[in-house]
Amino acid sequence: MPAERKYVVDRIEGELVVLVDDESGDRANLESWELPVVDEGTVLAVETDANGHPKWGTATVLAEETEKRRHEDKTRIEDLKRRDPGGDVTI
Repeated sequence: MPAERKYVVDRIEGELVVLVDDESGDRANLESWELPVVDEGTVLAVETDANGHPKWGTATVLAEETEKRRHEDKTRIEDLKRRDPGGDVTI
């Protein structure tokens, strides 16, 4: 089985998709046509070559992982809002 890494879509700027390596935090910028359809927060599994470089054409959306993380983020934000005495936490 080929090695793979997880990347998270940090943001989309027009046709540019900014990804963050889930392990190292390194960033990668790709054109949207190089990836499956994604939006911010989407988690991708990407196979790597023998040198550890991502093979972007193998990127697949990890839908279950994406939804899990979005739920955790939403819960975290709601908790912060409840604990914010000034009511000024906005996202």
